[in-house]
Amino acid sequence: MPRHLNIPDRHKAAFKYLAGTTDDEIDRLISALSNTQPTLNPDVFAERVVSKDDSLNANEVTRLISAIVPLFWLRRDIGPGAIIDDIGKALQKDSELDLSVEMVASLKDRLAKLMALEATLGATARALAVYSDDQHTFCSGKIITDIRPVYKSDPEQDPVAAVIVHTLKIAYHEGNDQEHKEFFVALDESDLLELAGMIARAKAKSVSAQRMLDKSMTPYLSDE
Repeated sequence: MPRHLNIPDRHKAAFKYLAGTTDDEIDRLISALSNTQPTLNPDVFAERVVSKDDSLNANEVTRLISAIVPLFWLRRDIGPGAIIDDIGKALQKDSELDLSVEMVASLKDRLAKLMALEATLGATARALAVYSDDQHTFCSGKIITDIRPVYKSDPEQDPVAAVIVHTLKIAYHEGNDQEHKEFFVALDESDLLELAGMIARAKAKSVSAQRMLDKSMTPYLSDE
């Protein structure tokens, strides 16, 4: 069955830049990419790339890296050559981009060079895939604190006491489509202490794990 690769609208400008920019710009970009340490965050990686050569267009580099990272995830199932061919066909059929045959051929050649950067761009892409391979990924959190009055049987009389209740709000993304969801959990004072202890223990384990990686000389990738 033939494949039909759909390129998201948000990535089309990046591929048009890749097809239309100069050979000198691409050579400088590849040189910078080749000498940039991989990281867990594509935006941070793009900042590091631009810092290697301040003549590069920061916005274009960031958009291009964001567009190429998912291709490294697809290559496990499709293969790099087939991905590049599929992208070329999809872009050539896109009337909005209006790319010539020569521009598409140039794009495919440049894309092949970028996807050959296994140790830098590829490592960043694969690290992100491994890191985010979960059903739910954390987005944000917030703790809301309420004072709740305790009334007598007659609610018109002043409260006789009050309790303090904390509500933990967790926002997260679900599945491959990254659907945004959230849930709420009530906490009391002892729950807060337990939660703080769990976080402190997790941070200590992270330090220990990093120390182990240092001893084995395994690079540790973070989003910073």
